[in-house]
Amino acid sequence: MKAIVNSESLLLLSKLVKDGKYQVIVKGGSIKLLAESELNEYQVEIIEPYNSEKEDGELAIPQEVFALLPKKTSLVIENNVIKTEDQEIKLDPGTMSIIPIDIHNEECINIPNFNKLVECKYAIAKDEARPALQCLYIDKNNIVALDGYRMSVRSNKENITCEPILIPYQIVKLLRNFSKNDIATIYHDDNYIKICFSWVSIMCKRPRDKKGDKLKFINYESLFPNQDTTRVTLNALELADICKQITKLNSYSQIVNFNFNSNGSYLVTRVQGIRYKKYFKCRIDGSDLDIAVNAKYMLETLRNYKGDATLCMSNVASPITITDYENKKDLVLPIIRK
Repeated sequence: MKAIVNSESLLLLSKLVKDGKYQVIVKGGSIKLLAESELNEYQVEIIEPYNSEKEDGELAIPQEVFALLPKKTSLVIENNVIKTEDQEIKLDPGTMSIIPIDIHNEECINIPNFNKLVECKYAIAKDEARPALQCLYIDKNNIVALDGYRMSVRSNKENITCEPILIPYQIVKLLRNFSKNDIATIYHDDNYIKICFSWVSIMCKRPRDKKGDKLKFINYESLFPNQDTTRVTLNALELADICKQITKLNSYSQIVNFNFNSNGSYLVTRVQGIRYKKYFKCRIDGSDLDIAVNAKYMLETLRNYKGDATLCMSNVASPITITDYENKKDLVLPIIRK
């Protein structure tokens, strides 16, 4: 075999699949870099474009090789040798063969403003008790994530898909590497899902329960309160900075009491004998309200907003809805004080 491969492509492959099998495949005029995770949870494929010097063949690459690759240079891969101008890596013939995931009769959806919609992934569940909540949920024009304590919804102006889709956690955990991409394309059939960013594709099985049935997301729309008695409009990043300061001050207990008062709003928290009180500016429509929240959850929500955000509440026990009245809508549960 023979191929010229950009070293950055191979390094990206090893970054997306930290422990697994790696292979260069030259076939039918195309060059594919393919990796499969150790537990066969997902595959990553990178297409090398604009390569004129190539001969069909396959080469398995041991994981140790990636530490030896130089950055930002072309690699000549010929038979079992990887060469640059000043180094040569000779490999023993490998037997690791990856069977590429093949999607049949797939459906395709395009997400043109992916980087804005996918920021809701911060609210995905971290525990494995509820597998469906470890996924991103695409429903009509919305991308949704929730973990039982908070929820995040990002809306597109036009419908993304007619059929609801769950993007599995195996893919979600890699999305931070593509957070600046404006366009993502998703292919799926009954068995597999593939999300593509330009020349890079990530593929895995569609999430199913222990019985083999497709996972179902909960009715997330029913979780938003139907009415509110208090609406507080404030500078989101200003309040996020205050919450960030509190999370650094106390990593054990991050309970904060917000007093939304027309005579002067403030928050209060207690840390090892210290009572910290901080005033902030806001506009209140409706009744005054004193409510307790987790500062970390509020921080993770508000830092995704620019400019003003509005907090909608009805009482001390009802969920707090946070929105910009455009394409962002988040929900944070309060802490019920005894």
